[in-house]
Order: sequence, then structure tokens, then C-alpha cells
Amino acid sequence: MFEYEQHEGSLAECAHIVRVHDTRWQRDYPGMGNPVFWLRHGNAYTRYRQSVREQAVWLSPQRVSGVSCRIRMPFFLHSLENIHLSKTVDYYHFLISPWSYLAIGKFNELKARTGITVNYLPIDVASTFGNMGGQPPAKRHPSRQRFRMDELKRWSSYLNVPMNLTPAHFPADQTLAACMVYAATADQSAALSDAILTAVWRDEKNIADPQTLVEIANDCGIDGKALLAAADNDAMRQKLMDVTADAHSKDVFGSPTYALDGELFWGQDRLDFLERAIRG
Repeated sequence: MFEYEQHEGSLAECAHIVRVHDTRWQRDYPGMGNPVFWLRHGNAYTRYRQSVREQAVWLSPQRVSGVSCRIRMPFFLHSLENIHLSKTVDYYHFLISPWSYLAIGKFNELKARTGITVNYLPIDVASTFGNMGGQPPAKRHPSRQRFRMDELKRWSSYLNVPMNLTPAHFPADQTLAACMVYAATADQSAALSDAILTAVWRDEKNIADPQTLVEIANDCGIDGKALLAAADNDAMRQKLMDVTADAHSKDVFGSPTYALDGELFWGQDRLDFLERAIRG
């Protein structure tokens, strides 16, 4: 059995740790525990000295899904067909985007299937439209507005996702909501982001209202008042704008955008392509 962890120790160059659980290792090297291999692109590091009898096999990159490095393993671990090391996706999105809302179910299923790590990165709406050549829906040509509405109806029906096509609080100022996502822990940010989108497009809630955001966080099992206090400050607002500027520098212009190894996938209807890239 194999387990994978992010490495947070002193070797900053190590991307992952591979823990190897194998009865043959325990049989042949009693008292040694389970070997741990520290991986980075192009190299492999092992916690154990070379004096440990360890005939090595170098596996080609294509043999290990999700890894672009060669891995040095004990000789008896010659079959790694089922190994999938976690890749990281940067998920740029507006917390008022109907397309990000529609993507919630399929994206969460993709996460579960592939084991990816996701950085939830809300970006500023106004500056994204202003700096990246877009127009908010109300300023688009009537034909584009009509087609947008038709597409929302189609996708809501196709995905079986309940949706109010004309929510009472849209567009709402998402600034404080985004700051709360950034103030949350990595584990909390996914649930909070999804809940905020759902509040807009299904539940008719005003996410510009601080008390509403506290209630949404509470419903996610988060201390809403504490999170609000941590989020409502200039440092968090600056973080939102810094992440937004960085996203623009990477050619992110809309929501949702999924970034994987420098490649962008824009739109909830691009998740199949994202999954192919993750597994490629």
C-alpha cells in the first residue's frame, strides 16, 4: 500500500513524500519501519542510508501517473501501475459566478477521483472585467445576454442543479466573502467557497451582508464570527487584489478558470479536459 503526503519539512525542493507499506520490507528489514522516499522533479531522496541493502529500479515517468520524475525504489517494488501522486490545481473564480456554481458538483467529483490538491483562489470581479477585456453581463449586447440566459437554463437542466436564473442579490459585492475564503484554512476554503456560490444562486442570500456570511460559515462548521474578524481588514483585501493581479499575469480572464502546470482550462464545460491533463 502506498500513501502520499505534501512535504513540509526542511527540504524545500521536495515535492512529495511517498510512504511505502509493504510486508516484504517489514519481513526483510525488521525494526526499520516503513521506508520513506522524498521526491522532487528529476531526483529521489531516501531517508535510509545506502548501507541498507537496496537494489534500485528506476522507473520511467510514464509508468507513474502524475509524476514527471524518475523514482528510485527497492527492487521488489517494481509495479507502480496504480500510483497517482497528487497534482495541484489553482482554481480562480468569482464567488458570484453562475458558471462556478454549476461546476461545483462535477469539480468535487473530479477531485475525489483524481486526488488533486486544489487552491481556492477567488479573484476580483470588476478589475478582471476591466483589465482582461471582458464586460459584465448587464453591459453586453442583448443578443449575448439572451444567449447567456439560454445557456444557464440548458446547463442547469442538464446537470440537474437547481438554480435561480435571476437571483435577488446579483451582482453582489463579493469582496468580504472572498476575504473570508482567504482567511479560512485550506480544508475550510473549499466548503466555504461552494456554500457562498450556492447562497447566491440557489438560496437567494446576500453575500455582501456580513451577518449572512457569518451564518454561511457557521453552516459549514466554521466559527463565522472569528472568521469574519480575521477577514475584514486591509491585509486580506490586499491579498485578494494581489492574487487577482497574479491571475491576470497568467492570462486568467474569467470564472471558473482551472490552472494546472501553466495550462488554463476556462469554463465548467472544460472539466473533462482538465481531468485528461491531470491523468496525462
